[in-house]
Amino acid sequence: MGCCNAVRLNKCDEYPTQYRTDFIRTGYRPLPFSFKECIKSAFYANNETGNIWTHFIPFLFMVHRAYNVINQFEDLTDPINFGYYVHSIGVTYVLIASTIAHTFCSHSELCFRKCYSVDRAAIIMQGCSVQLVFELYICPPSCYVAEGMGRNSHVILTLYCVLSTIMFCSSVHPRLGRFQRFLATLPFGIGSIMINFSCAVRYLYSSNAIESTCFGTTKGDHVLFYFHLTSACLAIFFYVTKLPERWYPEKFDIVGSSHQIFHIFVAISLYFQNRLIEHVTAEAKFKIETGELLREPLASACSQTVGIFLLTFITVHSVVALYYWKVQPTIQICKPPEKKE
Repeated sequence: MGCCNAVRLNKCDEYPTQYRTDFIRTGYRPLPFSFKECIKSAFYANNETGNIWTHFIPFLFMVHRAYNVINQFEDLTDPINFGYYVHSIGVTYVLIASTIAHTFCSHSELCFRKCYSVDRAAIIMQGCSVQLVFELYICPPSCYVAEGMGRNSHVILTLYCVLSTIMFCSSVHPRLGRFQRFLATLPFGIGSIMINFSCAVRYLYSSNAIESTCFGTTKGDHVLFYFHLTSACLAIFFYVTKLPERWYPEKFDIVGSSHQIFHIFVAISLYFQNRLIEHVTAEAKFKIETGELLREPLASACSQTVGIFLLTFITVHSVVALYYWKVQPTIQICKPPEKKE
């Protein structure tokens, strides 16, 4: 409590516009804030405390879960496991990147933009990991939508990741004004459709599956997918509506804000994604052993999962680095406006 008493938190009218969160009026940390003070702020009440812990606790949980699941694999080099590796890396990376962003965003304006650009790059990589694994193991478009539809999907996925990174980096630039929200939201919408469309078609019309190359149509998979989809939709609802703080100003600035609820539903969605991929990986191994599933379509999983994920990771983060090296103008630390006498 001594730390809390020593730090004066600001109201939104004392804060630079680009740092403010919509409908959050109180609990802002001082600017600029040292790295040490940013870390200490995770342990007393302010409007970022809940945002930090609703990412960091799920991060620790998913690391523990992935460790336990991977320990059960008989052969760690089996290509069938690579999809689970990629998804687990994508999940833990986005959770720790967002934790870091919420922790250090008050250090300086440059740190704010860099943190959230890397955070958005991590979001793209998590979406990339889901798309890769869903397409290869769970919901191949060529099986459930149209034959040959997934032929150039990796090229489309890479282009999506690069364009999304540019939009996300631009979305934290204050000169864009009202277009910031649009640029930050559009990649989410496109990515959600890319990830979930073929799966929704599949689980509605699973009888169309060619079972020699497509699997994971058991009732348990349906349930896990729809739990994931429901959690994701609830996360989007709170992200867009900004409830409850929109209706009850200052009541939920510290605890219970829409962004904290958004984090919780995102974490639940990621958990059910991970469960689904674990379940389908085990099912694939069983069906290969019993001869019900061909191994050949999954034998190249390293190039189609780990290889593409690494290539996209390097490309996306190169775009972020290039953006701040060539595109982003010189930034000065932004100080709160002085009050007029």
